[in-house]
Amino acid sequence: MSASTSARRWWALPAFAAAIAVSFGYWWWQGRPVSLADVPHPKLHCVSYAPFRDAQSPADPALMIAPAQIDADLALLAQRFECVRTYSTAHGQDEVVPIAAHHGLKVILGAWIGRDAARNEAELARTIALANQYPDTVRALVIGNETLLRRELPPEALGVMLRRAKDGTSVPVSYADVWEFWLRNAPLAESVDFVTIHILPYWEDDPIDIARATDHVRNILAKMTAAFAGKTLLIGETGWPSAGRMREGARPGLVNQARFVREFVAFAEERGLEYNLIEAFDQPWKRGQEGTVGGYWGLYDGARAAKFAFSGPVREVGAWRAYWLATCALGGLALALALSRKARFSRWGWAGYALLAFAAAASMVEHARFVAVTSLGARAWLLGALTLALAAASAWIACEGAARGTLRSGPRASLRAVLERAARPWRTTPEGGLWLGALQAAAVLGAAAICLALAVDPRYRDFPTAAFVVPAFAFALMGATPAADGTEERWLGRILAAAAVAVGVREGPENWQAIGWCATALLLAWPWSGLARAIDWGQRSPNSN
Repeated sequence: MSASTSARRWWALPAFAAAIAVSFGYWWWQGRPVSLADVPHPKLHCVSYAPFRDAQSPADPALMIAPAQIDADLALLAQRFECVRTYSTAHGQDEVVPIAAHHGLKVILGAWIGRDAARNEAELARTIALANQYPDTVRALVIGNETLLRRELPPEALGVMLRRAKDGTSVPVSYADVWEFWLRNAPLAESVDFVTIHILPYWEDDPIDIARATDHVRNILAKMTAAFAGKTLLIGETGWPSAGRMREGARPGLVNQARFVREFVAFAEERGLEYNLIEAFDQPWKRGQEGTVGGYWGLYDGARAAKFAFSGPVREVGAWRAYWLATCALGGLALALALSRKARFSRWGWAGYALLAFAAAASMVEHARFVAVTSLGARAWLLGALTLALAAASAWIACEGAARGTLRSGPRASLRAVLERAARPWRTTPEGGLWLGALQAAAVLGAAAICLALAVDPRYRDFPTAAFVVPAFAFALMGATPAADGTEERWLGRILAAAAVAVGVREGPENWQAIGWCATALLLAWPWSGLARAIDWGQRSPNSN
């Protein structure tokens, strides 16, 4: 290697040092302490409680929660709350009332009402019996939760059950639903002692961002007070998720969750409002119904650790140093690869390689975090591992190709060839560029499937941007365009591009998570769209000095 070639290699070092500094700044920003308003009192009013942990789910008819598990939960909640709200007496949850009495907690006792008439009768009878047995502990009965929202019973049938509950016990009786459904079924208020409303800014049809969330609750409460004059109102559910996808400008996050809880509680205390926060503990089973965000409404995580205190600063990412070090290690590995291969880049080529290698490392670390948060069940973990492997393989091939001077050379198998080989795996003679073609096909097909799902049914779906941004850049840099007969590739590239645009339009410009995903999908579609051209980024031939 000549002296001039060796000197050019040193241009990678300042670029790599700059990437380390930028990465440190990014992760420090994610983990910095954010100052928020403190709550006025050390104990809050009430919190929704469901005892399910890990793989436990109310969908399992045979599941019975052990009283010791409930006792441990309520002992913890009694330190920060005055009462708990339950939603059912099934699966051993009727033990909540006597255990709560032991810990000095009050209970807003719920009966789950739905389509199953036999279950409705059992729930109604058990809640009435518990209210009569523990009148000093059961603060109120809530007969039915969002039953009208789910369209499982008409309001007339609910009214009958509510009146039976009122006749059977001396404690106040209510029904709980989203505020809009109370307005649509206002006559039902005649059958309750108080109106229990749910106000969830994140889940509104027009999602409310965190800066306006408490004002939104205030405005809805004023509207409901006017609509149900003479009736006491209970805010039966309000809160904010700590993880999941953005909805327009409403972004889940730990700092935003803490901000909403603290600002709302201060407002409620100032107004003397009765309220219940959703919810005590993260519920993994909800992620199967409501996507990632459904499982992250808890003020405690699934391991029963408090996510944040009610006073003092809050950090979005507590382990930010570990993520930064992991990024540095992966980026350093990619740079070491180029140095060991004695790559021949121009000065700016070395700098560009260092920066892009570090960016790829950062994306893979971010995707690993995404997989850890979003995966539920073996299938989801497998898909997460496969997408991480896709990103790692794409980064490796691009780095290896750049280091060897073969980034844009060599044959690439067409989609048709990849599928033919998959149909005949016993063939032992590999076709040229088969692995590269397979990786590109997997990336484009996977992104297209995700984009089409987001365009048709986006409510509970996340944006796996970090998994696909590395393949997108890798194939764009490699100029991995379709072969002359690549009709399938061109159509798939255009379908992916069209779906990406549809997602961006549907989600709106406020949702930067969606915009990032759309840009990534468009970049991934670009080589297969038939419009791509090779990118010259300063790679030198082996014979240059």
